[in-house]
Amino acid sequence: MRTSRACRGPFRRAVSAVPTRLVPLLLGFLSIGVPAAVEAEPGVPTPWELAPTQSTASWLRDPGAYPVGARPVGVQGCARSVGCHPLANGLWFRGEYLVWWNKAADLPPLATTSPPGTPIEEAGVLGFPDTDVLSAPDRGGAGVRLGTRLTLGWWISPCQVWGVESTYTSLRGDTARRRFTSEEHRILSRPFFNVQSLEEDAVVLAYPERREGAFQTDLSHRFDSVEVLFRRAVFPQCDRPWYFLAGYRYARMDEQLALESSSTFIGALEPVPAGTLIEATDRFHANNEFHGAQLGLATAARYCDWSLELTAKLGLGGTRSRVTVAGETAVTVPPGEPVTHPGGMLALPSNTGTEEQRNFAMIPELGVTVGWDLTCRLKATLGYSFVYWNRVARPGDQIDRELDPAQFPPAPEQGETLPAPAPRFVVTDYWVQGLNFGLDYRF
Repeated sequence: MRTSRACRGPFRRAVSAVPTRLVPLLLGFLSIGVPAAVEAEPGVPTPWELAPTQSTASWLRDPGAYPVGARPVGVQGCARSVGCHPLANGLWFRGEYLVWWNKAADLPPLATTSPPGTPIEEAGVLGFPDTDVLSAPDRGGAGVRLGTRLTLGWWISPCQVWGVESTYTSLRGDTARRRFTSEEHRILSRPFFNVQSLEEDAVVLAYPERREGAFQTDLSHRFDSVEVLFRRAVFPQCDRPWYFLAGYRYARMDEQLALESSSTFIGALEPVPAGTLIEATDRFHANNEFHGAQLGLATAARYCDWSLELTAKLGLGGTRSRVTVAGETAVTVPPGEPVTHPGGMLALPSNTGTEEQRNFAMIPELGVTVGWDLTCRLKATLGYSFVYWNRVARPGDQIDRELDPAQFPPAPEQGETLPAPAPRFVVTDYWVQGLNFGLDYRF
């Protein structure tokens, strides 16, 4: 058994403390005690009775071909004895708390503002130097996502050559919400490209002495994954084993973007009665499900009470992506009751509905984990994981900014409208990464 220099330092100090005159007595005791111990259990050879040419790998593959209790001389660097009892180290469980970050959603400019005094025709219109974008399009939904990952495994073969494991990962976070009101921004607008005039335009929600309003975005996110893998030792070394992984993987990523705006007309210059309230809602929902085969490699190394694990996996299969777009507008003219109309602002009759696509996809995953033994069976772990998904649909990519104002509810009963916004189905890539804090228990 090979022991590292750092681990055998205390042992060397203990041996050096033994008086020189006691060494012959200890050697004499060992010369008597070792043969006596062997004779006490006849027929059970000691580990060093096997020929040095017999390899560790052959013994691990077929321990029944060797005498009972024998272990090959080639086993080196193993901190614990290698046993072949059917229940020895057969079951293990790892629970991890995840602190991960995901790729931000790609959102177009959804809300704008302008300084007081801007003409209402230019209020919040993109392209003017005084227009400011309030909703940052490149940071939609970015932030910390908390979750859990649970792994349960069992060694089918007693010498840990064949095993099976199942892993469940759940990642979710608080809904990313941003809200803007006319109390903070005297001018508040929702920008779009007008296909009638072929120029930038905006729906003004709030304007001094004419309208009061608010705008809110809610982006929810959820990621789940299930893996069922077989584990096969390809290089069954005790101190640095290598394993081949093969099995099935399921993954799901679900996102929903909800846009809500309200505007109350308070000025006499408006074309509608004072007190009229218009509330518009747009919803973009994207659901992605992956089913496929997964292959991978895993290895581990030990140093005293510390361990290092490296894992690389690749899932190959198909992704079913489903996109749903819906919207509605409620108009309340006092003293009447609210009247609901189909369509919001970005979700209009020309692009509402559900569409589905199926694409070939892959999900590679990399992981590194450092462990420290708390007891002989329990260890604390700290790791890093990176998961990539190459073809998914996300709600922000399904928004078409080119709109026909003639479709805004309530739409006119007569006259033709342009098919804008048009239905879109855009797929992109997605990744999630972060830290893992866990406990690993070997039964």
